[in-house]
Amino acid sequence: MESLLLKAKSNTQVLIFLLSLFVITRILLYFAGFLGMNLFPNYQIPPDYTVVQGHDFTSSQLSIQTDISQLKKPSFEDLRKFDSVWYLGIAENGYDTYNISEPHPSANWVFFPLYPLLVFLVESISKYDATVVGSVLSNLFLLVSLFYFYGICLKRGLKQEHAQVAVLLLLVFPTAIFYAVPYTESLFLMLSLMTVYYAMQKRYFLAFLFGGLSAVTRNLGFVNLFFVVGTLLIEHRLYRFKWKDTKYLGYAIMSALPLAGYLLYMKWLTGDLLAPITEQSINWYRKTVAPFSNYIHFIQKPYFSGNGGWENGLLAFIIANAVLVIFAAFLIMRWKEIRRNAHEWLFFAYGLLLMLIPFASAEFLQSIPRYVMVAFPFYIYFADVLKNNKPLQMFYFMMFFLLHIVYAICYFNGYFFVV
Repeated sequence: MESLLLKAKSNTQVLIFLLSLFVITRILLYFAGFLGMNLFPNYQIPPDYTVVQGHDFTSSQLSIQTDISQLKKPSFEDLRKFDSVWYLGIAENGYDTYNISEPHPSANWVFFPLYPLLVFLVESISKYDATVVGSVLSNLFLLVSLFYFYGICLKRGLKQEHAQVAVLLLLVFPTAIFYAVPYTESLFLMLSLMTVYYAMQKRYFLAFLFGGLSAVTRNLGFVNLFFVVGTLLIEHRLYRFKWKDTKYLGYAIMSALPLAGYLLYMKWLTGDLLAPITEQSINWYRKTVAPFSNYIHFIQKPYFSGNGGWENGLLAFIIANAVLVIFAAFLIMRWKEIRRNAHEWLFFAYGLLLMLIPFASAEFLQSIPRYVMVAFPFYIYFADVLKNNKPLQMFYFMMFFLLHIVYAICYFNGYFFVV
């Protein structure tokens, strides 16, 4: 009885901790947006300047509202920017109906369907605006993610204090603003965590189910299915297939159905089964390149702002290195444990794929900080590798939180490079 009470008390403390972090970080994000909208100019709107005449000087100053009642207040519409416009547009109006073989403007086929479908369904039931629904759903998905992530941290042997460090780092990652706005990041993170969590529990039906759903959330969803299949191979040695293992084949087929359905719909709508991929190179200026060629390009020719303002090379390079260093440090420091443990190899390969594939998606570093934020093994490795190095741990937190606020302010003010 006493052990049950202690467990209940511990679970309550975890619940309070995760809810508190969630609420505090939401408040800080939106407060940063509020300050940013009133202190700094919008990236796309020419600012007003006032000529100030002093006793012995004249200066031109940015006009800032002095009356508190007249200050700009962040609204849900301020969250509807960049890719969120496309996702919410799909929720409201469906996919574009162009034929891919004919000249057409940028089509929304490159945006996978699960997130806009969920927004559409909830909007239809609740009658709230798609922007409101999308924003609320994204935050709810993040909240659910925190509980699964914390559970995975404990399953991997982290102490509670180190699991809390990992959760906090996830919430203050520089681009964590995208967990709070109508983007797919929080949904994909939640589905990825659920896939891995249930695979670790050997509940393969659920693991394949959520892995299959992640494949119609973002194109990286196949990496989640890779983890489930890898776990099966390690646990059940399915390379020696037996009839009793047929159910796993059924689960795998089930997991492929959502993506197959989406691609068949694309074939019917556009004339091209692979329209989401083909359209990337036609109108979205993205193509598959050699891994890290964009990273090497930056080293050879460093730049601050590039790609028409849609990229900040320096910030992307700093964030990418911060993540890469932790993966490398974990591999070096835990090599003896990893090389003897197939599960550790699989988890490391899984995290590495989530992080590395984006480096082969474009010629520049555009969106890399946002893409790598869902590679959640990074946060676990961080808590493990730096658990005895408080100064370096604090350096990471301070740097990430600083960039976290910068990205939040710039998102609210429409700066292109944050995408």
